[in-house]
Amino acid sequence: GLHRVRAGRAERVSLPGVSGDLPIRAVALDPAGVLWLGTIDAGLIGVELGDGGDVRQVVRIGESDGLPHRTVEALLVDRAGALWIGTRGGLARRSGGRLEAAPPGPSYLRSPIEALYEDREGRVWVGSATDGLLALSQGPVAALTEADGLPRQAATAAAMGPDGVLWIGTRGDGIVRAHAGKVRRFGVSDWLCTANVVALLAPAPGVLWIGGTGGARANLCRWDDGRFTTFTDVGGPAFAGHAVRAFLLEPDGSVLVGGPGLLRHVGDRFVRTLLPDESPEKAANVFTLATGRDGTYLVGTGSGVFAGRPGAWTKRTAWFAASAVERPDGELWLGTMQGLIHVRADGSFERGRALGLPEQPVHGVVDDGRGFLWIASPAGLARLGVPAKPGVPSVRRFDLADGLPT
Repeated sequence: GLHRVRAGRAERVSLPGVSGDLPIRAVALDPAGVLWLGTIDAGLIGVELGDGGDVRQVVRIGESDGLPHRTVEALLVDRAGALWIGTRGGLARRSGGRLEAAPPGPSYLRSPIEALYEDREGRVWVGSATDGLLALSQGPVAALTEADGLPRQAATAAAMGPDGVLWIGTRGDGIVRAHAGKVRRFGVSDWLCTANVVALLAPAPGVLWIGGTGGARANLCRWDDGRFTTFTDVGGPAFAGHAVRAFLLEPDGSVLVGGPGLLRHVGDRFVRTLLPDESPEKAANVFTLATGRDGTYLVGTGSGVFAGRPGAWTKRTAWFAASAVERPDGELWLGTMQGLIHVRADGSFERGRALGLPEQPVHGVVDDGRGFLWIASPAGLARLGVPAKPGVPSVRRFDLADGLPT
C-alpha cells in the first residue's frame, strides 16, 4: 500500500477504489504534482494531491489504455516532465496526457524493463531483464543496442567520470564509452589490455583506469585523452600478468590499485605498498578496496581485511572478503564465500544466518547511508536494517518473485 510520513510519523494513505494492500513497485512525482504509482497486476495509478497533501483524484491506467503490461517495475520523470514507464511487457512513455508504448518492431523495447535512469545529457538508460542496457535518445523512441556498440555480454563494472562520460566494462567484450548521444566500444584490437574487465575508475575528465583478467601482456591500463596505455612493468614480478580487481581514488588524486598486492600511483610513477606479512616477492591478492570511517581505507585480500593508510596498516580480520563495509561504529560487514560476516569492534563475529540471511556466497555489500545494508548473493538481493540498539536487524529479501531477472 501507499504510506506517507508526516512530522516523523508514517500513516497509510487510502485511495478510493484501490486496495490498501496493493503492492507498489515504483513511485514518481511529475511537475504537475501528480504522484504516479507502479503496481503489481494493477497497472499505473496517478494520485492528484491537494495543497495539504490530501488525495483529490485517482486515475488508473491499464492495458486497455495502451499500457504494455499490468505490472509496472520502474518509473522515471525526465527533465522535460515526461513520465517513462517500465513494465514486464516493455516500455511506455506518457507526455502531454498521452500514453505511447514502444512501436512495433524492435523486441528489445518490449522486453521486461527493470530500471530507468536519466543521465546528464538527458538520455534515458533502460535496464532490460533480457537485453541488457539500452540507451534511448530524445524525441521519438529510438534505441541503441548491440549494433550501435552496447554490449550484450555481462556488464561487470561501470564508472561515470566528472565529465559525464559513462563507461561500462564487460566480460569478454571490452569496454563501452557512452557520451553526448554517441556510443563506442573498445576491445583488444584498439589496444585495450584485456577484454575481460572487472574494475573501472574515472577520476578526472578524459581519464579512465581499467583492471581485468586474462590479458595477453598485462591487466592494468589507462585511457588518457583518446589512447590506451598498458602498464606491463609495475609492481615487480609478483604483480606482472595477474588480475587487477579494484581501484580507489585518494583525496590527493593518487590512485590505489589492487592486484597481487597493492600499488599506489602517485604523479607519474607506481609505488608498491606492502601490507603486513608481505614482502617484495610475496603478495596477497587484493579483491576489494573501500573507504572506511575517518577517511582510512579497507583492503580486502585473500588473507584477510586490512585497515589504515599506506605504510600504516592493521589487520582487522582473517576473513577472505570479496567486499567490505565499515560503519561509523567501527564494525565491519564482509561479503565472503561463507555468506555475510559481521565483525564487531572487539574482533568477535557473527554469521549472516544468525541475522536471517541464507548462508551463500556474498558478492557485494553496500551501505546506503540510510540505515540499510544491501547484500547481493546467488539467492538474490537482501536489505538488512542495522538497528541503533541491540537486537536482530530487520531483513527483507528480493528474488525472482519480486521481479529480479536472476
